Amino acid sequence: MVRARLYRHRSRRPRHRLFHFLCHRARPGFECLRHQLLCPDWEDQIRQDNDFLVCHSAKLPLGIALEWQHELYAFFLAFLTFSIGFDAFAANVLYVGMQSVPRTQTETAAADGMSWRQTFWRIIGPQMWVYALPGLSNL
Repeated sequence: MVRARLYRHRSRRPRHRLFHFLCHRARPGFECLRHQLLCPDWEDQIRQDNDFLVCHSAKLPLGIALEWQHELYAFFLAFLTFSIGFDAFAANVLYVGMQSVPRTQTETAAADGMSWRQTFWRIIGPQMWVYALPGLSNL
């Protein structure tokens, strides 16, 4: 029981590290894109050791923005990065669910004259949820 609990806890860590990494790398990425568009005459390097220097108009959110705008921007970045990570894991679970439907059933549907769309909605779709729902409940 203790080992299962430790393993489960350990398996969640890399996922949280990925979200943390994406969230901290999204802001410089957006600022770099804005910097290239808004400040084409900038001659200095953007990355200088551990510093990330862009022109003042490329900073997100702007320094003159209100506090709630800074908080909204931080929430937007967190929401964006968590949704990207969640979508990747959910898509993988759904893909495995679709692959788990026995091939003989899809071959039988094709032999009966069903189109690919009919096969998906009448054979693969209803049966993939049996395999995918347990995995989706763990996300």
